[in-house]
Amino acid sequence: MGAPLGNKNGQLGREFREALRYALAQEYPGKAERGSALKKVAIKLVDNALEGNFQAVQEVANRLDGKPTQAIEMNGSMGLVEFVAQLERIRKADASPLPVDNPAIEQEKHVTH
Repeated sequence: MGAPLGNKNGQLGREFREALRYALAQEYPGKAERGSALKKVAIKLVDNALEGNFQAVQEVANRLDGKPTQAIEMNGSMGLVEFVAQLERIRKADASPLPVDNPAIEQEKHVTH
């Protein structure tokens, strides 16, 4: 199922990717020949990882193996509202998007226990 008609969010990511591809294809005198910038960036990333830069190590691992999933601990007494609140805390910490506009979640928020 695609995005709703008129949704421009996918276009924003595509525009940035196109701009990056354009920039990576350029020549950078004294730094990179035309079309070699991406390889130089990758080499620099691996070099930083080998020097012990933990962020570089994580980036290499994420690019090769995929970003690890974050475990969510639940117990039998956790209701939907608490579960959604925990997901929201994780989303804010991780800055990864969660689906919105879920009627079941909205309905549960308004139910009093």
